[in-house]
Amino acid sequence: MVTTEEIEKAKQTFPKFTVYVCCRGGETTAKTGEWYAGFGKDYNCCTEALKKANGEFKERQDEDLFNIVRKQELRKEEKTDLSDLLDRLRDIGNEIDNLLNDYNDYED
Repeated sequence: MVTTEEIEKAKQTFPKFTVYVCCRGGETTAKTGEWYAGFGKDYNCCTEALKKANGEFKERQDEDLFNIVRKQELRKEEKTDLSDLLDRLRDIGNEIDNLLNDYNDYED
């Protein structure tokens, strides 16, 4: 698990508005340097990986592209958090139902 401190330290190593674009198998994807920093990867680590990528990855420093990709990354994180919350609420609802059933059985 990567600590918040490690993530912040890694983020600082990337040039401003860094985006990595990958074209593989007819699909194009893009991730920001901030996304990689979330895994504890710093700019040097990504640069080394880029050298080994056989041209599939390209690095860009583009503010507009960065803003679009970062917005998508944050939306995905929000959806994940929301689905986790919904799962927990379902579990709580099931526990309440079980308690009510047990209480009703006890009264009878």
